[in-house]
Amino acid sequence: MGSGEQRLGRVDNSIYRETGTMLPNIPAKSYVGVARTGTAIITNEGHCAGKSDDSADASTNDGKNTQCDKAKCPVCVPYGFTKDNSSLEGLAQFHDARLLLFPVYSLLGTIWVTSPWVLRDFVADQKTPSSPKMLHCQVPGALREKLASAFDDTPPMLNFGWLSLPLDDDNFDIKKCNIKGWGNLPESLRDELAERCVLVGDEVFSRIVNANLEVRTSVSIDPFTGAAAHGALYTYEAVPRGAVYGFSISYKNPLLFKIGGNKIDLTLEEVKHSVHEGLAMLNILGVGAMKTRGFGRFEVFC
Repeated sequence: MGSGEQRLGRVDNSIYRETGTMLPNIPAKSYVGVARTGTAIITNEGHCAGKSDDSADASTNDGKNTQCDKAKCPVCVPYGFTKDNSSLEGLAQFHDARLLLFPVYSLLGTIWVTSPWVLRDFVADQKTPSSPKMLHCQVPGALREKLASAFDDTPPMLNFGWLSLPLDDDNFDIKKCNIKGWGNLPESLRDELAERCVLVGDEVFSRIVNANLEVRTSVSIDPFTGAAAHGALYTYEAVPRGAVYGFSISYKNPLLFKIGGNKIDLTLEEVKHSVHEGLAMLNILGVGAMKTRGFGRFEVFC
């Protein structure tokens, strides 16, 4: 998910980050439009996928470029619409997707890293695990045993790319954090993440993430010569495969709204179902830039 900014330095095209934390972020506006298109494809309401074209002649194109204002539309009701003098704010309100677990390569293979401050946004009871000691980390019991056997008599440490941190006295079990939506993940995936999820302090989490982002290089091809164009080399950042984001959706009760004086003819569960169908298409349609080059695919569990 690019920021749209270019700067001189290590990377030409940087990814989008939260200003206060410098952590990768996916703005809601970047995936809602794709989800709407996914819902329109599944429900065969393609004319409701995009913005209404006020200049279109509905009598000649069968309204293909015009959003409908039907009280039972599975696209316009959840996501909203604007048509002539009629409009409706979508009954589904989407929030930014924030980073929850970040994959890092270590001497024990891939691990997923998080911190107490990050978990605070996702736990249901607002109770987060105690932070490790300064410049320490907490690991699951299984990882502690592997590290202890590898280091023999020396204090065990775990590396996060270039950074190595000693183990804290306490173990970490993400299953005890009561994360909202955790139960939506397949059981095998939950177990794998829990066995390899490591807790670090808030003071180093952002640095670990930014130090382990992918930096790729591309070059534009001259269509006449078929070779690399002169001066067209550029670099860009990417979040590595396997990163776990979390986001929430708030729903309004359809019984409290009308379209053109008519009650909305969808239940709250039907609105949720339409949105979930659209989110399932993100794995196919993709989000962000360079979708034709392997980026932007992610699976939503809701």
